[in-house]
Amino acid sequence: MTVMTYSRLAPYRRLADNLEAATNRRDEIGADAIRDLLPELRDAVDAINAAIHEADELLFRGLRDEALGFHDPDLFIIAARINLQNHLHWPSIQVWLADYDVAELPYIDTCAISMMETAQRELESFSRGIDRLRRMALEHAPISQKIEVLRSMRYHDPTKQVWVTNLTSHEDARLVELRAAIQRALQNADFDMLVKLHVELVNPDWEAKIPSELVVASRGAEVAVTLRNITLRAESLAQDIETRHAASNEFTHLHCEELVDLRQRLEECASVAKECMSQLQDCPMVLSIVTKQGLHSVIEKIYLRLALAFEWILVCENLHRTRATFAIECCQLEYLCDHMPDKKSESKWITDVRRSEAEVQRCCQELDDLVFRELLQERLRKATGSIKSREDLRLRFVIISAVAGVLLLGSITGFFGWMYWIKTEHYNAVALLQVAVNDAQLGGYLDRPEEVVLYAGSYPTDATVTK
Repeated sequence: MTVMTYSRLAPYRRLADNLEAATNRRDEIGADAIRDLLPELRDAVDAINAAIHEADELLFRGLRDEALGFHDPDLFIIAARINLQNHLHWPSIQVWLADYDVAELPYIDTCAISMMETAQRELESFSRGIDRLRRMALEHAPISQKIEVLRSMRYHDPTKQVWVTNLTSHEDARLVELRAAIQRALQNADFDMLVKLHVELVNPDWEAKIPSELVVASRGAEVAVTLRNITLRAESLAQDIETRHAASNEFTHLHCEELVDLRQRLEECASVAKECMSQLQDCPMVLSIVTKQGLHSVIEKIYLRLALAFEWILVCENLHRTRATFAIECCQLEYLCDHMPDKKSESKWITDVRRSEAEVQRCCQELDDLVFRELLQERLRKATGSIKSREDLRLRFVIISAVAGVLLLGSITGFFGWMYWIKTEHYNAVALLQVAVNDAQLGGYLDRPEEVVLYAGSYPTDATVTK
């Protein structure tokens, strides 16, 4: 291993100065100078890369302090200076070198340099932590603050067991303090302090083993804080409801909306309080304090206290709901009268009219001051009459069509029946005549039978009968 001391870096400093001077010229003389410096630059880059890799190997083995102190700190500064690819104006420098056919420049291993720079920043942070620990020791700082610094030291220097040992000893002392603090907080019903202590106990950064009884004793404090705040809010809402109820002389829409909103917010508080009590069933220590303070029954007492006010709010709400329904349904009837339906939607239109009309009449029955306007009723009668006229006209058309169809069917049936009868009579006449002809040929008749004369006269144009 070759240690890059301050004196050994002197040639590389001069090389960096010459490179900077040449690149600043940006002309043919500068390009010739860089071309002449290339052999020296290659040797310098190889030597600096080898030195950086040696330090990086120590860093990889966990020897951060040794890696950072192995070479002179100027090594990394000089490496950045001779690495022209890292120059701010490298694109223009690259074009300039290409114009003068300067060979490709060697590269410094910037990845290894980046690792060393990261290690240097960690060491600086680590050094600040040590200084802070020394100052805390002199100032007799609380154990909890020292624990924070020691955890930071353990994070930045995980290979040193000394930090784990010191952290564990400090955490053991802190657990003794926490046990006493939790007892005081439970005795004083200080839920806010219990929340802070519980958050500290459940922190995953502890090295020491946390006693489970401390976690159980402080568990649920944040729920108790929520319950306490909810009860305070519920009490404030109850006072607002009582004040507005006492000052109310008559029903107004705005007054009703305000009271209904207050009641809904109180119901939300009751729901949250119920959920908090459900969660506290697994937190016996905190639950006993909540029960002792009566926080579990605050909402119930408020509901009992506001029973009359809630009844009044319900009446007020029903009143204004009825008025709102009356106004909405009247508007709906006006709309239906203005928009007559087509044939396909007549049934739905009539159903909507009947429903809205029934709602309006119900509202008028509930409140005497509501009146179903005569003008609107007249419009409804005309609209429904028009729809009924359409239906009657269609019904008459259907009846007439049905009667005509029946008559036509009867006529057709009679015609075909008559034709069938004619053919039957003709067939019978021919058969009878044939029998008479046969008998006559055998000498059975002296005169023509009356049937033969009758049938012969009935079918004078029929060739079969004449024959």
